[in-house]
Amino acid sequence: MGETIVEQVLGRSSGNFVEVKVDLLAGHDGTASLVVDRFYKEGFQVWNAEQVLIVFDHFAPPATVERANIQNKLLQFVAERNLPFKLYKGIMHQILLEDPRVSPGRVIIGADSHTTMAGAVGALATGVGATDFLNTLHSGHIWLRVPPTIKVILSGSMPPYLQGKDIVLKLLEQLGPDGANYRCLEFHDQTRDGISMDSRATICNMAVDLGAKFGIFVPDTITQEYLNHRGGEWQELKPGVDCHYEDILELQLDELPPLVLDPDGQVRSVASVQGLPVTQVFLGSCTSGRLEDFAAIAKLFQQRQVHPFTKTVVIPASQQVFQTAIELGYVQTCMQAGAVVLNSSCGPCCNIDKGVIGDDEICVSTSNRNYQGRMGSLRSQVYLASSLTGAATAVKGKITDPREFWV
Repeated sequence: MGETIVEQVLGRSSGNFVEVKVDLLAGHDGTASLVVDRFYKEGFQVWNAEQVLIVFDHFAPPATVERANIQNKLLQFVAERNLPFKLYKGIMHQILLEDPRVSPGRVIIGADSHTTMAGAVGALATGVGATDFLNTLHSGHIWLRVPPTIKVILSGSMPPYLQGKDIVLKLLEQLGPDGANYRCLEFHDQTRDGISMDSRATICNMAVDLGAKFGIFVPDTITQEYLNHRGGEWQELKPGVDCHYEDILELQLDELPPLVLDPDGQVRSVASVQGLPVTQVFLGSCTSGRLEDFAAIAKLFQQRQVHPFTKTVVIPASQQVFQTAIELGYVQTCMQAGAVVLNSSCGPCCNIDKGVIGDDEICVSTSNRNYQGRMGSLRSQVYLASSLTGAATAVKGKITDPREFWV
């Protein structure tokens, strides 16, 4: 019998436990900092500094003395161990997407649940907690159970008002938040024009929010083109023709409407909540903030103004994205429309800084989670949506279906 992609990469059939050699280990200032004291106490050594990456993205820069001290401790550790690091260069998951070491078939472990995003380029990527991160940092290996695979076929074509966020929200509606619990979501792009790498990143980023251990796109010509531009080793990965799937889903994109995830965890069409006044729109996070998002936002903001009472916060996912968006005029368009564009970081996504929301505020956010208090006050409400829906909402000051701008 043939093998699914995860079975090929891990070398065993689903259900088996396997000790896996890690190709790249990543952590950030919010998680890697948790293991520093224990690492010193145990007298550990880093297994291979060249296969480690530490990203300073959560407290970027720190807004409190406590967070500054956390960063300083981690910076000292990085310097002593001669570890590669990125200081205020962008969000870890986007930095990984831009890293030539992240390529098809590579095993990527990150100290953050949304590490699954690297599956967009065909890497096998997942997040772990502090204990596994600590162990992998000094051993270079990790124990994993090979998960069953759910095949997800994406077909049809994407209308201009649709983005990867709408696709993954539709999958969330179908599967629920634990419908893919410890599964590998194997995405097959059978759309007419192909799904962009930026949208693939959004889909794989939120695979974990469906419960998945891995989310991975079968590498194809879009992957090859991305690697040719970015750099990185190409490896053909194809599931066996007779491999076993636990389930097979097909999602036709032609008639899919723009979607939101409401504060109660229900996926709804944007049209069904149209007109709800909002106080803030956040366009950023690792789930968004890429060049495709900036292009969409700028197109919608062109010769328009955001609503005067809607705080509109735009944060690029990396400095690389930021620089290119500046060169293409997207940042200027956002600023002329009245949005504030901030440095690359996680921003308000985890209730950290730069845009947290207060009591009774309603925010439309392009981030990946909206549980109570995620972006600030426990009395606030957050709707998750695509960049296009967010930009349309910012202009109108109320939740707005972006299709209004395509009439």
